[in-house]
Amino acid sequence: MSEKWAETVRSSELVLPVGVTLPDTPPWIFSTDDAAADTYYEATMFDQVALQYSRCAWLKEELGSIPAGQLRAPADDGVYAEVEASFEEALPATSQSEYQEYQQVLTDEAAQLGVSSAELEYADNCMLYTGEAN
Repeated sequence: MSEKWAETVRSSELVLPVGVTLPDTPPWIFSTDDAAADTYYEATMFDQVALQYSRCAWLKEELGSIPAGQLRAPADDGVYAEVEASFEEALPATSQSEYQEYQQVLTDEAAQLGVSSAELEYADNCMLYTGEAN
């Protein structure tokens, strides 16, 4: 498991925020004591987890740049817009339309909750990756 994750990290061309790197150790979802675990995951699973980690890093970067109490759509920033487009393009073709629909749902729900869509997406999708969730 560690070897497959290490290869994913070595071969990754993902652009991450300054000072952020993919973790050296596999994320918790790959932790198991089962020797046959290498057969549990699709070949692209490691790349998809790295892609999601990248997305979460950019969401966290974006959230850190929003002054308290001020709502701002994540795509307002030019750099973030480029990262957003790259993320969507890197998704499997079958997932791209689902991703667009999901982003619309996030925007609608975030408006109802009075938070930014970045805050909602980070809470829903990233806290398990970062270890912030209990």
